[in-house]
Amino acid sequence: MARTIDLAHPSAADEFRHFERTKLCADCECQSVFLQPKNERVFYIWVVKRNRSVHARLGAAIFLFTWFSRRDRIGTHEKKADRSSSPSGVDTMILRKLVFAICPILSITPIAYSATCETLQSLSLAHTTITLAQSVAAGEFSPPSRGDRGTIQNTAFKDLPAFCRIAATLKPSTDSNIKMELWLPLTKWNGKFQVVGNGGWAGAISYMNGDAAASGGPGGMAGALRNGYATASTDTGHDDAGAKFALGHPEKLLDYAYRAVHETTIASKAILAAFYGEPPKFSYFKGCSTGGRQALVEAQRYPEDFD
Repeated sequence: MARTIDLAHPSAADEFRHFERTKLCADCECQSVFLQPKNERVFYIWVVKRNRSVHARLGAAIFLFTWFSRRDRIGTHEKKADRSSSPSGVDTMILRKLVFAICPILSITPIAYSATCETLQSLSLAHTTITLAQSVAAGEFSPPSRGDRGTIQNTAFKDLPAFCRIAATLKPSTDSNIKMELWLPLTKWNGKFQVVGNGGWAGAISYMNGDAAASGGPGGMAGALRNGYATASTDTGHDDAGAKFALGHPEKLLDYAYRAVHETTIASKAILAAFYGEPPKFSYFKGCSTGGRQALVEAQRYPEDFD
């Protein structure tokens, strides 16, 4: 049975004869942890890779090696133990060489998350209905048609990495019908979260913003995903090109004004944490035009939403 051991806790010294944590190299993410229980003659080695894709939540214990104590292995030669040996008589230099050999393997080891993409659809959140939870292979995403820009968009999406696509409907009021999407990188997550703003009267999720041509690559959610972010956007509660949606619908106007972005952010962070097993290190909002207004309103009304 697996259990968690806090090596900083005073009780660790009572339980383990020797433990040592070593960062293997300055520019790599592998660390080793050496442990020897006081009542055993075995020496455990955990090779831990702190994978940026899962931030600090998992140090994935990929390899467990049992090394018998020097006394058991070479008997009367115990006196030959040198400065490279641990107090238990195990030659830690040999162990470190073994760890260095294992470290490259960790770089190609698949990442394990707290939940699979598809199981997120059953997640229960306040006034939120998750309508889609789907793993999208690299280069396979096709956005809903947006008229004559469809060809440009499809070309830009072809080099997107694999991601978990979440679509949801948010109803913070009885007249609300806020659509949102959240994209979660399946590899190389940078540990950060970015919400993408809208333009004009909104009415559509910002899969790719108009800055694509100027920047030489896709903006919007596509740009954020390519840069390793978990990313979200919303239609702000309507699908009109103009302001007709607001006539006779004051709650929808509030959704457009500020509530949709906030509710999208709260729901996205909850789903993200359920998937990765931890919250994002930093949360950002990116936008101009209406997106700039959304950013200022967020900072004024909900300063805790973003960093």
